[in-house]
Formats: sequence, C-alpha cells, structure tokens
Amino acid sequence: MVSILLVLFNQAGLTLGCLKSIEKYAQIPIELIVVDNDSTDRTAELMESVKNVKYIKNSVNLHFLRAVNMGMEHCRGKYILLLNNDAELLHGTLEAAVQRIESDSMIGAVGGKIILIDDNLQEAGSIVWQNGSCLGYGRGKISALELQARNLKIFQNSYEAFLDQQNARNEKNLVYARDRKTWKKKVLFLEDRVPRGAVGLDKGGRNTCWKFS
Repeated sequence: MVSILLVLFNQAGLTLGCLKSIEKYAQIPIELIVVDNDSTDRTAELMESVKNVKYIKNSVNLHFLRAVNMGMEHCRGKYILLLNNDAELLHGTLEAAVQRIESDSMIGAVGGKIILIDDNLQEAGSIVWQNGSCLGYGRGKISALELQARNLKIFQNSYEAFLDQQNARNEKNLVYARDRKTWKKKVLFLEDRVPRGAVGLDKGGRNTCWKFS
C-alpha cells in the first residue's frame, strides 16, 4: 500500500483537481492523509465531501516540513508519496514509482517527472551535489513530448530483438492476447526501510529536510 500525503494551505480549487487525479489514476492500494495548515478558504468544506481520507486540521500554519512530520505519524503504507496539491497524477504514475523503487535494494527514494501545463518538463528528479545543493534534472530543457519520443527511441534500440517478436501496431491485432505462466513460487517481502521520523527539524531545531539511512 502507498500512503499519499497532502499538505494544504488554501487553494481549494487546485486541491480538487489533485484529488480527482488520485481517484482516477490510483490503480494500486492507497490510503490518503491530508494535513490542512489552517486554510481559510473552502478547503474544509471540500474535505467534508471526500470519503476514505484521514483529514487533519491544524489551528495554526505549521508550514510544510512540520506538517509532513505530523502526517507521517498516520501513514501505514510501505511507501509514502509526498504530493503537492497543485500537482496531478497521470496514468501509471504510482505503479511506475513502486516498480522502480523495488527494482534495487539500494534505492531509498524515487522522484517522478514533473510536467507543466504548457507541456514542458519542469524536471525529471533532482541532482544532489556534493555541497548539498540540488538541481532539477532537465529543468526547462526539453518538452514532455520530446522526452517521450527520445525514450521511445532508446527502448526500440535496446530491445529490438524482443520487439521483433511482438504483433505489429494494427487494430486487427487487438484481439490477440498473450500470457506468461510459471511454476516458480513467488514471495513478496515487505519492509519499511526509510525512517519516517527523519523529516523536518532535528532536536537542535535545524532544518534537516529528508534523510535516508
């Protein structure tokens, strides 16, 4: 299960769009936790109409990091998705993220591509430099459609032999289905490898942001 954690402060309209995308594109088990940093618009009214959500309403604005810490106390999923309310999920987003993080035991966090409404790429994850500063990978350098075309070309070149065995892209081939069976036993081992308490301020009041061990 993936715990989706939203931290809000006003912007009820954006929150509505975000929630609709979760309802439409979350195809794997999730739980939704919303921390409201004392919004003064119609956010509380909106949340009254949302089902199956853990809604936490603060009496003061704790800001993002402290609100994340508060929300994480209520997360039960193996993975936690920190999602801004001005962002929307796309088809396959959660499945791809889970598949990627489970592909290598050394991966502790996954960042997805952020596509702007004008179809340009905001960034595809972040680079953390030696001095601790960060830079959005590919920020503003390439459009989402260009990135899709580039990735398709890489895939075609890397798996040419496999693709040659597949049906041609033709509507007549839609009726064909292929399945793969195996007698091998399958074991799924779940564990929580990323400490939840290491987000926000340390005991000395310093901003530690995200730390993984």
